[in-house]
Amino acid sequence: MRTTMIKKKSMNASVYCFVESTIFALTLLERRFRSITSAIFAFCWNTT
Repeated sequence: MRTTMIKKKSMNASVYCFVESTIFALTLLERRFRSITSAIFAFCWNTT
């Protein structure tokens, strides 16, 4: 029983870490995507 609890705890920790890193990566990607799109939009706005 105790070993399964420890396994569950470690699994939860790894899942939590995975979710946190995914959210962090997504926020970074979103920020980069926003800056890229704004730069493209500004470039197109200046050319037209």
